[in-house]
Amino acid sequence: MPIMRCTRKGRRGWKFGKSGFCYIGPAAKAKAKKQQKAMFARGYRGDADDEIVRKIAARREKMGRANFRGRRPPAWLHPTPVEIAYQKALFEIVNAIAQAADDVVIPHLAGLVAERDADFGRTDGWPEESAKVIDTLKVQVNRNNPYPNPEPLARDIGEKTAQWNDKEWRKVLRATMGVELLQAEPWLNNLLDSFTRQNVDLIKSIQDQGVGRIQTMVQTGLAAGTRHEQIAKDIKKTYVVTKNRARLIARDQVSKLNGQITEARQTNIGIESYIWRTSKDERVRPTHASKEGKTFQWAKPPFDTGHPGQDIQCRCTAEPVMDDLLDQVIEERKIITPMPVAMRPMRSRTARPTRTRKKPAPPPPSSTVATIDDIKTVDDIVIWAQKRDIANNVKFKGPRGWGSKLAKIQAVRKSKVVFAEMQRMEKAYPGFRFPKVNNWYMTNARRGRANSTLLRSEYASISFSNEWPADAWVRMEIWEAKNGHPWDWIKAEPHESIVVRHEYGHILQGKYQIEKNPEWMAIKSKYDRKWRRQNVSNYAGKKNVEFFTEAFSHYTSPYYAEVKAGKHGAIHKGLPDDIERFFDKVLEGKI
Repeated sequence: MPIMRCTRKGRRGWKFGKSGFCYIGPAAKAKAKKQQKAMFARGYRGDADDEIVRKIAARREKMGRANFRGRRPPAWLHPTPVEIAYQKALFEIVNAIAQAADDVVIPHLAGLVAERDADFGRTDGWPEESAKVIDTLKVQVNRNNPYPNPEPLARDIGEKTAQWNDKEWRKVLRATMGVELLQAEPWLNNLLDSFTRQNVDLIKSIQDQGVGRIQTMVQTGLAAGTRHEQIAKDIKKTYVVTKNRARLIARDQVSKLNGQITEARQTNIGIESYIWRTSKDERVRPTHASKEGKTFQWAKPPFDTGHPGQDIQCRCTAEPVMDDLLDQVIEERKIITPMPVAMRPMRSRTARPTRTRKKPAPPPPSSTVATIDDIKTVDDIVIWAQKRDIANNVKFKGPRGWGSKLAKIQAVRKSKVVFAEMQRMEKAYPGFRFPKVNNWYMTNARRGRANSTLLRSEYASISFSNEWPADAWVRMEIWEAKNGHPWDWIKAEPHESIVVRHEYGHILQGKYQIEKNPEWMAIKSKYDRKWRRQNVSNYAGKKNVEFFTEAFSHYTSPYYAEVKAGKHGAIHKGLPDDIERFFDKVLEGKI
């Protein structure tokens, strides 16, 4: 499809194909060629009406031009969780170097100093011995290094950064244009490959430079006649230097890649400018703070800092200026703004016959609900719960009610997940049966609840909640990265499955009076709140009553055996033996 002549506002210009935007003025032909590249990059291959443009047109006509334009996009968040995850991985390498030095080098310093003092004036004694110690250190570091091949780590961090950027990009497009521009991104693999190659070298340099610093301290200290205690202190100071460099690499590399992907994604669909946004905290440099809220062209980077993310350790982001893109899309499809109300032709006042729309009859409850897959309606949920003696009453409640069709579909979906988890647990633990409760609620509120204050669980009530909000995992990732929270495998489970084990844990607390049990009271006194936050969950550390339910939910998870086998990292190998023994008694009913 060629670049062709066009006319707009009485002036001659250039456009791409029959449906391209007509550019006029200086560099009109160059802009038309740039539009051609952008349209092909997002998958455009012809003049047929584009689904994306159709959705934008409908949204614009519904809202009106004044409301559709000038809407500020939501904040484009910096990939802090990815940066912290990268930093945590690099710290493991630093810790491996420090551990090897503590095991190999420092114990030999006293002997090297004694040999140096005894052989004063010789040049072939302690230098050879110190070289042997350093060689042993290198072997030990290679053995302890958790990432002997750093390429998978670098690639994983690059892909996580790209995924984070893609999520923020789609969020901005939905808020400003009402649709997602699904575009081909052939350039992304090249960016990730370049990031991987560069970061492989940087990761290797952490080990090489860390060992090099230790070698320098040993040889310099021995040559200068320094005491072995001082040499050991100097070696330990190098750990901090190596750790700071690892932190710098993590922050700088993730920020740079995020900035590069942002620039590519915006320019590929024709966005020519952006608004500079900083993190707005005390760490922002004056040269960056002065650019907050100012507009820059992608073609003309600021001379002192470059684009957001290009400067070292820059956490700034680029907020896209969407107005030009919206005008281009609107003009190229000749979308007309709706006429004001006063200009619209009056409707005919001729009476029209009224139509009565019959509501479709709800599907009858299944006559036989033999399996969970047979549950199709809310009535089937009641039949299943009462047949299996799960509860006396099954109710649906919540702030928005259950009158809508969508709400009932959600109730069926969630109930099936809950019933499936109950079946799985009773099959996994043959001696265990879920206590019967009086009221079994399915709620569309955000939280599940269980009333376990009564001694008899058959008078208790239990309710199950919706999925967590989308940003809950982001907040949890930040917490995990800072505090070492190990339970990342729960993301593989539906939230309702976790809630089943947690809320029924409260029912078991009431049935067996767990909080008054001497064995459990001893366990609570042994493991303080800090331990619970770091090894169970933040919620378990906040409240004593949640310690049992959170740990019980983890212990009875289908993924717990994999945790014990070390398939989910070396940070956590499961719960302590005394807690596991207590849970086994609960599951066997021997409390």
